[in-house]
Amino acid sequence: MVTSTFFTIEYGQKIDITGNPSEDDDIVDAHNILLSMEEITEVYPMMEYGVPKTVKSKNNRVRKHHKDNRLDERDTTSITEKHFGIDKLKSLGYFGTGYKVGIIDTGVDYTHPALGGGFGPGFKVGVGYDFVGDAYGSFSSTATPDEDPMDCVGHGTHVAGIIAADTFGPNGLIEGVANNVTIGAYKIFGCDGSTTSDLIIQALKRAYNDGMDVINLSIAEAGCLVDTAVSKFASLISDRGVQVVVAQGNDGFNGLFTCGSPALGKNVIAVGSVNGFDQITNYFTVKYNTTSIDDIYKSDVERTFKYESYLGFDGNLNLNLKPSTKFRKNLTDDGCAGFGDEEFFLNTIALLRVPTDCDISVSYFNAILSGAAGVMFYTQSEVYDDKAIDYSNLRKFNNATWYSISGLDGIHLSELACNQLNQSVFIDWSETVLLDGKDAGVMYESSSWGPRADLEIKPDVSAPGAYIASTYPLSKSHGDGYAILTGTSMASPFVAGCIILAMEFLKNNNIPFTSKEIINYIMTTASPVNSKNSGLESIYRQGSGLIHLNNIFNPKTLLSPSKLSLGSVNIFEKVFLNFTIKNVKFAKAEKDGLNSSQCYKVSFIETNNLDLNFEKINTEVDVISNAEQLGTKENSNLFDLFKINCLDFDFITDYISINSNEAKKVECYLELKDRLLELQQVNFLFGGFIQVSNIFSEEQLRIPFAGFFGNFSQISVMDLSKEAPYLVDPQKFQKYNKFSDILRINPKNFNFPILNLFLNIPTKLIKLDVLDENLQYKGKFKNLINLPRSLNQQYLQILWPAKFSINNTQLIQCSNDIIYRLRITAYRYDGSFQTFYTSGILFTDAEEIEDTNNILGIPVTGWL
Repeated sequence: MVTSTFFTIEYGQKIDITGNPSEDDDIVDAHNILLSMEEITEVYPMMEYGVPKTVKSKNNRVRKHHKDNRLDERDTTSITEKHFGIDKLKSLGYFGTGYKVGIIDTGVDYTHPALGGGFGPGFKVGVGYDFVGDAYGSFSSTATPDEDPMDCVGHGTHVAGIIAADTFGPNGLIEGVANNVTIGAYKIFGCDGSTTSDLIIQALKRAYNDGMDVINLSIAEAGCLVDTAVSKFASLISDRGVQVVVAQGNDGFNGLFTCGSPALGKNVIAVGSVNGFDQITNYFTVKYNTTSIDDIYKSDVERTFKYESYLGFDGNLNLNLKPSTKFRKNLTDDGCAGFGDEEFFLNTIALLRVPTDCDISVSYFNAILSGAAGVMFYTQSEVYDDKAIDYSNLRKFNNATWYSISGLDGIHLSELACNQLNQSVFIDWSETVLLDGKDAGVMYESSSWGPRADLEIKPDVSAPGAYIASTYPLSKSHGDGYAILTGTSMASPFVAGCIILAMEFLKNNNIPFTSKEIINYIMTTASPVNSKNSGLESIYRQGSGLIHLNNIFNPKTLLSPSKLSLGSVNIFEKVFLNFTIKNVKFAKAEKDGLNSSQCYKVSFIETNNLDLNFEKINTEVDVISNAEQLGTKENSNLFDLFKINCLDFDFITDYISINSNEAKKVECYLELKDRLLELQQVNFLFGGFIQVSNIFSEEQLRIPFAGFFGNFSQISVMDLSKEAPYLVDPQKFQKYNKFSDILRINPKNFNFPILNLFLNIPTKLIKLDVLDENLQYKGKFKNLINLPRSLNQQYLQILWPAKFSINNTQLIQCSNDIIYRLRITAYRYDGSFQTFYTSGILFTDAEEIEDTNNILGIPVTGWL
């Protein structure tokens, strides 16, 4: 029996529909049956959500002073507050007092001294609920709810500290953004495993009914579709005045369309992650002996190296770092063949290059078998490249942690070790270095890209999310109760805390902003984020920019909307950018004599455009910036392509005047520069900011806009460079992707053809129909709905059991004397579609068939 689960969005009602695959293999049709009922307006399939991915840092420990075991004061969330206006708000007495933040996550360790030390009325964690029980997930599929939201994972406690941690007790130097709020802890994960859509919706409903002012969801399941049940429900709650703040996701290494659900909800605030201005970066120190040029012996020379850790810290591994002796003789040795000595790395940390001839797990396992207490991998490239390291098959063995460093540092360490008498160097993990350098304030490399499948701008805003120190369960942090994590999960609660402080300040100063106006003001006063290389980061990466509250103290202007998603843009049509400027009238302005008319100037800030080769969208995104204009790369001039013209402005001063407490609609349009027409460049993502400057003050507000220049409906749904779609004979492992090919297959013992798809873009619907050799329709095989872009070289594989249905009821077995084909109709979210045909399929009882097909071909495509 197969069960497919749906629920109606208006009430979050879960519905399980069960069918027999031998009688009806297309359970998805239940979607249409439910929608046909008058009482049901929207139906969504159930989704599974894993515990959010984060990178553990400093071996998941926060540095202590060696003398008194206190946290270093630099290892606090409050170190960045001076960059965002938070410190000034707190100096004026604003800490979020009287406000409530709901945290839907893994629970919260409410026994933590910095989080109140208890649970219930009168404590910081005042309300909450466990929807699943500790055993739910990997250990049990049955939820056992209870009243105790204690965290047994750590993620939720870390999120809670970013929002609300107090400087309490001897170790309490970490202070949350709005540390006087009351927390609602809603636990939707067990101690291991995942959660589901209906549980998240239950938690959202309970948080709303419990009177939360803001709800944080540091959860993301990659896909960048248009809507899921959770994203739609979260949007409904935001629309009712309780803002839901959501992590954008940590799949940015995979390029465009990697934002997650529920971040793709229209009214939720999706948050991207930037490097903090005061980052905690992991360094270790090595000590070694050396001989100078004049043969004067020097001892105990020290040098520091940056590293990343992925499993946490297990004990004090202040041990010697030792490379393989084979490595020094043969630069290609990386541990794939083993080391031939079970004590070669005894009580040392093995230094190995990331292998090319075997999986990294083989190299790791061989080092541990040779006595290593841990393994330090260095990359093939000189510069550290986390994308080049696939840790997916690594599993912890013999309690040994692994680390990674750059290739250049790995070579230097190998050379240093080889020159020592004991063929190794001593490594000291005791130091962590505070970094405030060139990467501060730029997007963190794993922060997921937008846009949504319909080209809607995501993320909405960005915040610090890299190397964030915060609270951690006492039972999982060696008793000190703190850890450093990285991810958009850490950026989202930062924004949630900022919203609370803004709400408190505005209300206490009688500034009558609605909840939507508060969000608009926060987003339109964010600062543009610089690209790591040059220019400004793409709107589809940074959203409105980096959040700060420096302008909240005396707001004079409101802009709406907070963003402009332009969709697919035709080169021969004007691109209009329409928005409203409101001169705000409120008590503080009157008192300060600012109740008069205001004068505004509108300008245009262009961000980096993305030149896309959609056949390679899965492997790279080329960022085109003005710094590359001097290069000779193709399309290197994709910058400075537009200028902005606004109507109804004074033609002499180029300003617009707006009376007090009045709003004026502004109509602007992008004018293409002649050189864009000369380039004849199409198919690129463009964007920028409309900047509105109040000439009577320093107030500047910006509305981000972005779109696709070209015809997005002509972008191939399938990635043709992957030879998709194609069929595979699972017994012969043979590929069939030419229209002239015939896959002859014996269906005995459940040997059925497998269809392989590789999606270039998120896809709304794929219809799989069965045709005969004359391309006449025979029946329906399957419908697939809401499919994300294919990532990480993972094909969507569908087994066809030689059956099709007629009128969604009668199931027909395929005959042996007919050549069948599958017709694949893929619908984009704009309603356009593209059709593909597979090779022929002939089912036969013959045991052995000689197959002379040329299996390397190009799939047949058709534009309909």
